[in-house]
Amino acid sequence: MSVASTIPPRPLGLVTRVCHKADDKTIIAQRFCTGGEMIERVETGIAPSSAPINDAVKADKHLWLVAIAEDPVSGEIVGGGIEAQARRCIENLEIACKAAGGSLRNLVMVQIFLVDRADAAGMNAVYREFFTEQPFPVRATVVVKELLAEGLLIEMTATAVLD
Repeated sequence: MSVASTIPPRPLGLVTRVCHKADDKTIIAQRFCTGGEMIERVETGIAPSSAPINDAVKADKHLWLVAIAEDPVSGEIVGGGIEAQARRCIENLEIACKAAGGSLRNLVMVQIFLVDRADAAGMNAVYREFFTEQPFPVRATVVVKELLAEGLLIEMTATAVLD
């Protein structure tokens, strides 16, 4: 008999529950049981994507996030250049962190994708407005050929550890 066959199966499934109310919106979290930790979809209130993605998911105290420069209500890509788009990305990360019960101070890693290396200075200027105290999250900034949405100059992913 193999070791795997002696391990009793764990139930798999989806659990939906009301987490809390924020700004008169009921925040729903969906938990996916993977047989180990529960992976929870965090409802951020940001306009949903047409792609099969979430803005934030968490397992225990770990939170994974993605942000593009989209208006959180309309879902439209914001104009105004790299500074406006970088600000919107970080504000969307902040919205997602707060929806999960954290803040930008909980971020431990940020990955930034730019389509033009010349935009790094403008992005860094905005980044410094939000991240003013040590410890800063570790960060990688990568220049890519293009991003999926037309007009998008920047995209960010991040990892946080919640208190």
